[in-house]
Amino acid sequence: PVKLTNITFTGGNATGTGIDGQGGAVLIDGSGQSSTANPVFTNCIFRFNRARTGGALYLNGASGGEVKSQFANCTFSNNVADEGGAIFSTAGSIGNCSPVFTNCTFASNTAQISGGAVNANSTGGLIGSNYFDCTFTNNRAVQTNGGALANVGANGNFRYSVNRCQFSNNQAGSFGGAVYASVPNSSFNNSIFVSNQANRGGAFYITNVAANASLLLLNNTLVDN
Repeated sequence: PVKLTNITFTGGNATGTGIDGQGGAVLIDGSGQSSTANPVFTNCIFRFNRARTGGALYLNGASGGEVKSQFANCTFSNNVADEGGAIFSTAGSIGNCSPVFTNCTFASNTAQISGGAVNANSTGGLIGSNYFDCTFTNNRAVQTNGGALANVGANGNFRYSVNRCQFSNNQAGSFGGAVYASVPNSSFNNSIFVSNQANRGGAFYITNVAANASLLLLNNTLVDN
């Protein structure tokens, strides 16, 4: 895979229409039947980028494609978008978008609509986001849901894992101060949620759980949400 190390992405702007509004810094496009796009980012910084969707990054694994990007020791800060302040990822109806984030920091990112840090969206394809030892602080979804993470799937086709992460002072205008999940197959393990705020569900808001979906919360700490 393509490897990017010790790079700072700053001041990117993708505020046009269609594809021109996707990914203020980087658009990772693995869409299309049997297509793949799996770059590896290490020690990279994404800051002060702006887009309509995915302030810093747009990950597209739709239409039978695949995105399995890896991010290690990366920082996402002060990025802005309508949806997905730092990152927007999609698997469409038949694709696969399953990034892995390890020891990453998401701070002070803003979505005007949903997913202050990350918005992951599927209409049937597989979303498989995985977070290990990450920190989410002061991210905001101004109008609606998911101050840090907004996860919207279909048919229960969501494989979402959060492990040893910290969520603090994230805010949503409507639901899920830290996390909003619709139709999840999700697990939250050994994570800390402190002082996150929303009209409903200061830490979590879980909705529309399908018959074939599952939700596991194990050894988490929730304080002042």
